[in-house]
Amino acid sequence: MHLTRFSVANIIAKLKEINPAINWAYRKPFPKEEDRWLSHYRFRRQFVAVNDDGSVQGGLSQLVASTIDFSFVRSISADAYSTFGGPCYDPVSLYVLDLFRYLDKIPDIKHFCEILRDPVWGQSYRIFAGLQEGWIPCRATFTNFRTRLAEKRYQEIFHAVVTLVEKLGLLTYTILATDGALYPSAARYRGCCCFNDSCASITVDNITQKVRDRVLHRIEDPAQVVLGKECRVRSDCSNPKFPEGVKRPKITIMSFTLENASEELSAVDSNNLKFFRVEEPLAQHGLV
Repeated sequence: MHLTRFSVANIIAKLKEINPAINWAYRKPFPKEEDRWLSHYRFRRQFVAVNDDGSVQGGLSQLVASTIDFSFVRSISADAYSTFGGPCYDPVSLYVLDLFRYLDKIPDIKHFCEILRDPVWGQSYRIFAGLQEGWIPCRATFTNFRTRLAEKRYQEIFHAVVTLVEKLGLLTYTILATDGALYPSAARYRGCCCFNDSCASITVDNITQKVRDRVLHRIEDPAQVVLGKECRVRSDCSNPKFPEGVKRPKITIMSFTLENASEELSAVDSNNLKFFRVEEPLAQHGLV
């Protein structure tokens, strides 16, 4: 394999054609007028500097922000917004900020918001996300944004990104599994040769108890709880056709975050607390 086709220069050259093609496929107009936006994301192609050790100056977020145009997120999010109501952040701004936080491995959303407000450390994030002076999102803004978009729109954004990566030639097979979650796309999970129809109905015993135990474990030491940090409940793959002698991968059953109880809960979140029998122990610590 000639790895030169995956060099930064070649990827940038390919993205000059791929970015417009992806955004052309998503053209639903955003309902709110621009003068009612609290931010405005605009893709700005930037020079990408590579260090001698092969790392990118500024990290992964700098590389992604400088090469990939995420404007399509605005069209995918459009039907979650109304022409009425008050001003709002550009959904692309919030999406890319959440992505940058993940790429730069900042698990605490509260700490990330503090970085955004820092005149120096948050400058590049603010510029790439198109944040306006004086309007910096808080933790609740990101929580409300995820609730507004819901899983269906996040899945659509995910598949748009997968299409982009596929066009770059980085994916070549039929299944992609990320941290144990299965997605039909264009790659395969490293080490697993059993993806077949049975994977659509993997059974896991005692799911509710596993989730409850995970929540209770997280609050054993309240001082160590990080609000907004994703916690995952995992189990060994139970596929009966998995080869003997091969370590079974972990599959993600569910993920959750812990938040202050002062924030208003959706009906789904409220029902989840009761279903997993964690409402009372969390309430003792002022958490949901």
